[in-house]
This record gives sequence, structure tokens and C-alpha cells, in this order.
Amino acid sequence: MNDPAELDRFGQQLMTSVRDEAIADLDALAARRMGGPEGQRWRSLLADADTRRTVQELIPDIVDLVLARLLHAADTGSLPLGWQRADGTWTELGGSGELAGWLIDSEGWRVRYSASRYNDPT
Repeated sequence: MNDPAELDRFGQQLMTSVRDEAIADLDALAARRMGGPEGQRWRSLLADADTRRTVQELIPDIVDLVLARLLHAADTGSLPLGWQRADGTWTELGGSGELAGWLIDSEGWRVRYSASRYNDPT
């Protein structure tokens, strides 16, 4: 996709609908606020506070790694994905070789559009 406005729209949607939601769900699991079998499993695995803090620290890294791999797969064509533009037409999502960079760049989507925390290793 070569349209900067559409690429930006995609990034904003990815950050708010996928990244932020995933981190919120995982935070709720780590904080032991979720019920059901999955919540029970997390409660038993994260019984002590140190383990909970460690997992909570790693959550954004894990989500970002999964998103980066998804974007890389779209860019290389190993996972062909499409995007519906604002005008209703469809375009191939990948091909630029830069999608994962737009996620993690210091001025990229994560910084501009995500409301959730991220870890900057620098």
C-alpha cells in the first residue's frame, strides 16, 4: 500500500483495535480480574506478586512482537492481507517492506496512536 493517508489510517486502527485491546485483556488476566477457565489458569500461574510484575512488564513486548511478525508476513507476501480504503475499495496491505518499522519506530504508530504502554529499550 503506497497511500500515506491510508497507511496511517491502518496503523491507527491496528493500534486502537488490536494492540490496545490485547494489552488491556492481558493486563486484566495478569491482574487476576478475569473469570472463567482462562482467568483461573492465570491466577494459579501468577500467584506471587513478583511473577505478576514480571509478566505485566513483558505484556507490551509480547504483543508488539506478534504484531511485528504479522506485519512482516504481510510485507513479504507470506501472509497476503488486504485493507479496505476509506472509499470502500480494497488494496493489498503489504509490499512496502516497512510495515513492522511503522509499528516500532520512535515516531511510528505505537507512539502516535496507542494509548497503551510500551517498552523502549534505548
